[in-house]
Amino acid sequence: MAVLRSLAALPLNLTRWKGNVVSRILLLVALLFAFPAQAVVTFDWVTVGDPENVGDTEIMDRDGTTGYGAVSYEYKIGKYEVTNIQ
Repeated sequence: MAVLRSLAALPLNLTRWKGNVVSRILLLVALLFAFPAQAVVTFDWVTVGDPENVGDTEIMDRDGTTGYGAVSYEYKIGKYEVTNIQ
C-alpha cells in the first residue's frame, strides 16, 4: 500500500515526456538525412606495363633535377577520367 501511495505522489509530467519523444524523433530524422546515400562504384583499370621505362634525361633549370617519368614497376591506373562531381 505504501508503494502505491509513493507512486501516486510522483509528478507525472506528460509534457516533458512528449517533448522527449519528439526531440528523439527529430534527431533520428536529422541523422537519416545527414548521411548521403552510398552507391556502388566500379572502376575499369588498365595495366601500365613498361617497368623499365627510362626517366627523362633533361636537367630542370629550376632545381637541377632529372629522371622524371622513370617507372621501375608495373601498376594499374583508371581507364577513364573521373571528376569529383561524378
